[in-house]
Amino acid sequence: MKSLQCILSMVLIIVLSIAQASELVVRMRPKQAASDSSHDYFIGLAQLALNKTEAEFGAARIELTTVQMNQSRALVELAEGNFIDLDWAGTDSSRENDLLPIRIPLEGGLLGFRIPVIRKESLAKFEKINSVQELSQFTAIQGINWPDTAILEAAGLKVEKPTQFAFMYPMLKNKRADYFPRGLNEVYSEVESLKDNSLIAYDKLILVYRLPMYFFTSKSNPQLAQRIEKGLRLAIKDGSFLRYMQNSPIMSKVFPLSKYQNARKIYLNNPTLPAETPLNDAALWLNLN
Repeated sequence: MKSLQCILSMVLIIVLSIAQASELVVRMRPKQAASDSSHDYFIGLAQLALNKTEAEFGAARIELTTVQMNQSRALVELAEGNFIDLDWAGTDSSRENDLLPIRIPLEGGLLGFRIPVIRKESLAKFEKINSVQELSQFTAIQGINWPDTAILEAAGLKVEKPTQFAFMYPMLKNKRADYFPRGLNEVYSEVESLKDNSLIAYDKLILVYRLPMYFFTSKSNPQLAQRIEKGLRLAIKDGSFLRYMQNSPIMSKVFPLSKYQNARKIYLNNPTLPAETPLNDAALWLNLN
């Protein structure tokens, strides 16, 4: 009897080992800074896509690398297959040339609705802004290689361009810039995480342009891209994508979107938007109407 129990135990161990070995581990980057509060949203969304496709492709889980990296470095490492297998970023032609884009906006396009984070002392000045010309008197802050930087500069706006996300809110607070435009999907959670009453999300003024946030893989990993795309589309179809967005601690404060109807909006062109952007697929985009 004991021999049979030993054999069964060994079989169970072997089965578990095989199952663990066959589990897909998808490596993703850690937070860039404590204020990088939207990080959890994208990690959870990637896991949702993997879970939706488990029946077809098998078990999979996300594992965060211990290697610290900003977005620019992360995309370089991703292209080369180092450290990470999947990352997210606002798209542009250069990124789509170097990487394999999964063309599903991860936040329904809300990244392109930019709320300026400002110092509370600047509130009266921003209450008077209604045009690009008036906004051009002030200096924005954005990442040096972010697509947003090119969009703002193409519109004639002044931009400070640090290399690290961790520098940006301190630079705003220390008056190195006047405003930090953040996506509607990320602004509230970031400002809340700062625990700094001197900075506010001024959502009576919104910069509007098309800038979808996508997941990207390396071009050498089309299997993962296919799986993530399939999982996201299944989640869109069954409604779990929208529910995830609405219930996310990061995104929940954005809804209902109708509350932004009366905000002053400044529309900007995105000269870096790839021609392949699925602008006509209404199922992928949210609107502030």
